[in-house]
Amino acid sequence: MTAMKRVMFIWLLVAGLSFLAVSSVKAAPDPFANIRVIPVGSTTNGEPIIANSPADLIIYVTTAQHSPTKNVWLLIALNKPTYDAIDNITAVGVDVSVTFEKARFVLAQYSNGQYDPARIPPEAANGPYDPTYPGCTNDDQHATSAVGEKVGGKGEDVYYAYEFFKDSITKTPYEFTVTLNVASSMDVSLEKALVLAFGRAIPDDNGNYYGLPFDIHTPYSGSTLVVPELAPILLTLSSFGALGLYAIRRRK
Repeated sequence: MTAMKRVMFIWLLVAGLSFLAVSSVKAAPDPFANIRVIPVGSTTNGEPIIANSPADLIIYVTTAQHSPTKNVWLLIALNKPTYDAIDNITAVGVDVSVTFEKARFVLAQYSNGQYDPARIPPEAANGPYDPTYPGCTNDDQHATSAVGEKVGGKGEDVYYAYEFFKDSITKTPYEFTVTLNVASSMDVSLEKALVLAFGRAIPDDNGNYYGLPFDIHTPYSGSTLVVPELAPILLTLSSFGALGLYAIRRRK
């Protein structure tokens, strides 16, 4: 083998190993993307999950090591038409009742090619929005641009709100109902609400879960196309992951 061929062989070998390393990293699952928020009776099978308001949902964790997960919060993201039409959104279970008032929703505005804020929910704790909010690790936040594409389209403004939901969840599914209460009429084909969940799975040395930032969340693949029930459906993208995305129409 000539010197030139040896150099070429080594270069190709290094390039191949680098490609395999990068591919394996990209393919590695997120070890803390283990909360599921899906409609009752459904499974996360790679297809978008669509439900109409009121939507009967279940929330649970998929792994024993994260059961229980404590200090569980819901985050709901809306597009502008849905935000303009709602009065409030409720999440009600047998021992839980949470109301997302319209005033609670914050605008994530798209301007000059980017969102402000770029990731949600906030990484920092407390603040004027909610003094009990514990913060969220960067790895457990969602890119606002990806959320925006799901509820409104690329470059569309996003409105989001987060509320404490439940002290703990386990591997046993907990049922609750999300209802979009509409105050004004709108084109139902435009209505969408994205439901995500966050919590704390690992306690501190004293066994405390509260006051620590979220370290577990619903996974978000960024490769899901969800359309309203009455619109033509073209599903060409891959796994839905395990977040609940709901095209919700006004109750009649």
